[in-house]
Amino acid sequence: PDETGAVAAPPQPRRLAAPIAATAVIALAAGALTTWLSTRTALPSSPPVVRLQAVFPGQATLSIAPIGSEVAIAPDGSRVVYVAQAAPSSLPQLFVRVMDRGETSPIPGTELAQSPFFSPDGEMVAFVRDSNLMKVGVRGGNLALICSGCANGFYGGAWSEDDTIVFALAGGSGGLLRVRPDGQISPVTRIDQAAGESRHGFPSILPGGAILFM
Repeated sequence: PDETGAVAAPPQPRRLAAPIAATAVIALAAGALTTWLSTRTALPSSPPVVRLQAVFPGQATLSIAPIGSEVAIAPDGSRVVYVAQAAPSSLPQLFVRVMDRGETSPIPGTELAQSPFFSPDGEMVAFVRDSNLMKVGVRGGNLALICSGCANGFYGGAWSEDDTIVFALAGGSGGLLRVRPDGQISPVTRIDQAAGESRHGFPSILPGGAILFM
């Protein structure tokens, strides 16, 4: 770990995937579910099997990014937010599915959103649009700008209990950054080229505030 308490995880391969039909099982959510489980309290020695399955309404089609995830799972597992098109001619936007009721609805004003992730209480979702980092309530409401022009080459983000967001831009080549609610940005990690590092990204906030990243 470095002086910030961040802990590097071994890099994981990622691959390009094409959009899939709306009635497919959320196979993509498996990666987001793994991240979600890693942020929870320590698991028992024999953890139960966790499965997540959902059928999308109408003609909705999932959007799948070549890097990162277009699916996010709330910290308590009660909601899934994903990027999809309601119809082939529609712009991609955020949809929220309430798992215990099986209800899915669009989040207004989130057209062209990418890379969503939840706030710790599961009531807000941050996302990227036009290189800006934005946030909106899962039940809708006014969009708010977190930071302007700060998400070019976005390489993953995580929302901390102290209401700051740790993220990476420029494909992770500049290390991790932290943005405060007032929009002030400060570095969290620096790339150690002598140690063979080339990028830091896709952070997760662990219990106690430590940061796991790739």
